[in-house]
Amino acid sequence: MRSEPKVDKYRDYIGFTEADVALAVEDGCDLFVAFQKGDFLVSMASGPQNPMWVERTFGPPARVSFRELETKQSTENVVFTNILGEFVLYTVPGQTPHKLFGSQPPPNIVPNSQVSFTRARRFLEDCVANHAQCRDFNLKHMPTRVLEVYSASDTDTPDSPMPFRVRLVSNPAPRAYATLSYCWGGDQPGKTLKRRLASYSRDIPLDALPLTIIDVLTVTHGVALEYLWVDALCIIQDSNEDKMAEISNMHRTYRGSVLTIAACVAGTSLDGFLRPRIHDRGYVLNARLDSSNNNSSDEIRQVIGIPVRSRLDETIPPLYTRAWTFQEGQLFTRVLAYGNRGMVYYYLESRHCDGGHEQPIYDTWLTKDAIGAGFRYLDHGNQSLSKIVHPCAWGSVLEAYTSRQLTVGDDKLLVVMAIAEEYRRTKPVTEYLTGLWREDFLF
Repeated sequence: MRSEPKVDKYRDYIGFTEADVALAVEDGCDLFVAFQKGDFLVSMASGPQNPMWVERTFGPPARVSFRELETKQSTENVVFTNILGEFVLYTVPGQTPHKLFGSQPPPNIVPNSQVSFTRARRFLEDCVANHAQCRDFNLKHMPTRVLEVYSASDTDTPDSPMPFRVRLVSNPAPRAYATLSYCWGGDQPGKTLKRRLASYSRDIPLDALPLTIIDVLTVTHGVALEYLWVDALCIIQDSNEDKMAEISNMHRTYRGSVLTIAACVAGTSLDGFLRPRIHDRGYVLNARLDSSNNNSSDEIRQVIGIPVRSRLDETIPPLYTRAWTFQEGQLFTRVLAYGNRGMVYYYLESRHCDGGHEQPIYDTWLTKDAIGAGFRYLDHGNQSLSKIVHPCAWGSVLEAYTSRQLTVGDDKLLVVMAIAEEYRRTKPVTEYLTGLWREDFLF
C-alpha cells in the first residue's frame, strides 16, 4: 500500500510495497518498468518485503532514487539503508527545457561522433583563448618527431573508411600538438623501427596500427589538430640511443602539448576507447509535471532517465594502474579523458562534460560525483602536490608511483628521473641523487 508522501523543500518521498511495484509495471508505468529492467540495480539488503520508497529530488538536476528505509520507533526518524537504483532526468533534445531538468543535454554515449568532437574542439578553443593559468603552465617545446594527421581525398584512399591519413614528420616546425596517454599492454607490431623510418615519413598504413592508436588519430582529426605525439610511433623503438634521448624529454613533451588525450578505459593498445557506452543508454519516460497554477492542467512530457552506476564509476581505469602513465598524469595541462562514462574535458581551473550535468572540480575526488570519481587518479597540472611541502610531497610521489605496475623493471629510474625534474620546478630542492634529494641528507 502506498504510504503518505513526506515532503521537504528540496525533495519528497513516496512509499511503495512490492505489490504496488508489480501493479505499476502491469499498468505500463515507464519508471517502474525501467527500474525493473535495470541491470544497474543492487539487491534489497533486508529482503523484498521491506518497503521501498521513491525519492524525487527537485532539480536541476532532477533525480529519482529507489531506496530502502527503516523507521526507528524511538525517534520516528526515517533512516535510509540502501540505494537500489537512481535516475538523473534530462529534457529530451529538441524540446523546450523545463526548470526541473535544466537545459543541459543528456550524456553523449557515442564519443566517436561529430557532436562529441565539436564540443571538445569548442572547449579547447575557449581554454586556449581565455585561460591564463593553462597558458602559463604550458611549456614551449616541440618533440623531435610528430605524426601529421591530414585529411584524405577520395582519390588517395578510395577503399579506406577513415577520413584522414598520417605520416611521421621529423624536426617539425613549431605548432600546436596533442599527446596520447595510454597503456601499451604488450608489443605493438606497427611501432616505428629504423627500417620503417623512410616509409613512415611518406605514409603510415592505418591497417598496421592498433585500435587505440586509430582512435586517438580519429580524435586528433576530429578536434582539428594536425600534430600528434605517440611514443610507439615517434620514438625509434629499436634504437637505445633514441629511446634514452626521447624518454629523458618525455616530461617536456607532455607539458608542451596543447592537449593530452587519455585513453583511460583501454587496458591495451588493442582495446580502443571510442566504443559506445551502451551501459549508459537512457530510458524515455513519461513524466507528469504538476502545475503551480490552479487554473492550468498538469503537463505530461517525455524525459530521458539516465541510470546512475556508482559501482562502475568507482572502478579504477586501467590507465591509472600503470607506472609510465604516472608522470603523464602530473604534467597534463588540458586533458580529453575517455572513461567509463564517455568523454570529460579537464583543464587546470575546472572541467566540462560531453553532455550530462556539470559538477564543480572540487568534487572529483568524491565517489558521489559520478563523473569525477572515475578520474580521481588524474592530477593534471600537479595541483595536489603543490599544496604539500617537501619532503612530504616527495614521499607522496614515490608512494603513488611504486603502487603502480611496471612491465620492464629497468625503466623505473628513467620514469622517476623525469618526475624529479618536474618536481624540482616547484619545490626548494637542488640536486637529485637516484631517488633522494641533497637537501634530505644529514651530512
